[in-house]
Amino acid sequence: MFKKFRLIIFSFLLLILFLEVFVGFPKQLEHDKDSPENQSAQTTAGDSSEKEMSGTGIHYVESRGGHKDWELFSDSAEGSGNKGQWDLNKVNIHFYQDDKLQFRVSGEKGKIDTETKDMTIQGKVITTSANGYRFESPILYYKAKLRTLHTPEKVKMTSPPDSQGSPLNLTGLGMESPIDRNIMKILKNVRAEKKMSDQKEMVITSEQALFSSIDNSAHFSKKVLIEYQKMKIEGPEADFFYKTGTDFFQSIQVRGGARLSDPLRQATSDTLQFDPDLNQMVLKGSPRVVQNEDEVLGDEIIFTDGGRKVKVKNLKAHVEKDEK
Repeated sequence: MFKKFRLIIFSFLLLILFLEVFVGFPKQLEHDKDSPENQSAQTTAGDSSEKEMSGTGIHYVESRGGHKDWELFSDSAEGSGNKGQWDLNKVNIHFYQDDKLQFRVSGEKGKIDTETKDMTIQGKVITTSANGYRFESPILYYKAKLRTLHTPEKVKMTSPPDSQGSPLNLTGLGMESPIDRNIMKILKNVRAEKKMSDQKEMVITSEQALFSSIDNSAHFSKKVLIEYQKMKIEGPEADFFYKTGTDFFQSIQVRGGARLSDPLRQATSDTLQFDPDLNQMVLKGSPRVVQNEDEVLGDEIIFTDGGRKVKVKNLKAHVEKDEK
């Protein structure tokens, strides 16, 4: 009889404990959800909460097609949770492509449209690509539908240093970067400077420039002018190449009609390849060189030793003009 009574008391206590867990525990979770501590925790995309969003240590993750789209960190935020705009302080945003980090953007302040997910970042904005290109601008915009970063303002860019320890320093007006294409495009007024292995400076100007966020390749287009020592190279397009699998700057190729001039000569060709390390230039595609009163034509013309030596393949003409 006593054992039966103890069993009844024990069962009654278990029932009370069960009711306390089942009823009381959810109430505690609901209370924590609205607490200031929870407002500063991670917020996931798709949250349909209509409460006012304000707090510190904000962390927001947006996903698209099952992959991480972007991740936002902010010291503090104020705004509505689903409709309207968040105002952010000390913002840092990571943009992804196929779950791989492609760009980091930081700024003093930011705004995000909670419906379209468009963003504005301003105040000492720094954009860094996955391979180390660094862009400075006063403001940067993100268009979520196009997944594009862009600014119409002046941009200052620094490339990762190559194996020779020298970066490419560039200024321009406007930048556009479609994240899905892994490129950064400078839109106007490009001027770039780079110290070569001999510590002499090369200056490149053009209307536009294109850089990859995957490798170190660079493409300059529209009215390209390269100045190095006393030499000028002009053309519509120029590509900077690096040795495969390394960060060693190897050569420049000017395409679409190249023109070379220095105090000794003038030359034209379809393409011109300049290897600064070898101090060599190769002209291909109807190359033509005029030096003093001499004109040289051939299938390929090679300048070595800084232009002091000339080699012509399949010499087609060597004309010495009569003095008048």
